Amino acid sequence: MSERIHNTDVDRRIGERLRKWREMIGMSRKELAGILHISDDALYRIESGATGLSPNYAYILANELNCDMNYIYSKEEIPYRTIERQAGLPAGRRAAIMLRYCLEILENEHGYE
Repeated sequence: MSERIHNTDVDRRIGERLRKWREMIGMSRKELAGILHISDDALYRIESGATGLSPNYAYILANELNCDMNYIYSKEEIPYRTIERQAGLPAGRRAAIMLRYCLEILENEHGYE
């Protein structure tokens, strides 16, 4: 019987990015869980990296919610497409979001505060 290989580092990174994206667009965990038709606890497990993000949920995120899957899955540090798609936000707010992500990258990589 073969065991499923579980890459917790990857699942954790994907979950963390999903949580950041959800918070950036101002959606609660309960709201997103409802859209995905899963429990709040199940979404918490995905965001914490305990459970991987299934292709079905990724499809819903990308196609129904305009989630930038390049940001979620790749090493792209800033969710450019997600920020660009927030057309309802004033330009200053979009710029502030972008700046916040840039500062977070500097803090994480170089220890700046």
